[in-house]
Amino acid sequence: MAPREVDRRSRDLSYRPRARRGLTLVEVLIALAVMMVFVLPVVIGLSQALSVTSQSSTAVVASSTARQTIENLKAVGYANIQSSATRSTADLRPGDHYFEIETVVVEEQPNTAKLDGLKRVEVSVYQAGSQTPLVVLFTYFTPVGV
Repeated sequence: MAPREVDRRSRDLSYRPRARRGLTLVEVLIALAVMMVFVLPVVIGLSQALSVTSQSSTAVVASSTARQTIENLKAVGYANIQSSATRSTADLRPGDHYFEIETVVVEEQPNTAKLDGLKRVEVSVYQAGSQTPLVVLFTYFTPVGV
């Protein structure tokens, strides 16, 4: 090294050798801010996707529960189909009481004698403790031979 170069380096206080250079706090903060611009929307999107998936899964299970209830009523037979005065519970896992099922049976009065005895059965499935049904399915039952 030439003596002039040493003198110039000793006078320049901001000079740092290549091996000792690092990032300043400002550079790190700017890098973090730029990274957050890209990462934050991805995290928010994933969070919303998980929420929608959970709601969809609950709706599918509630719909299946309602269909199963209607199938059980078919097995009981026309004469034994009645409204339930209270909500019954259905479990996703034994003992969790996740769903409440309400069955309403209405005797229809059609204009033709041919359809006498028509019963409209409405099955509503609620999330436990909720007043708004997740799923409402209805069907009609007729006596045998009609």
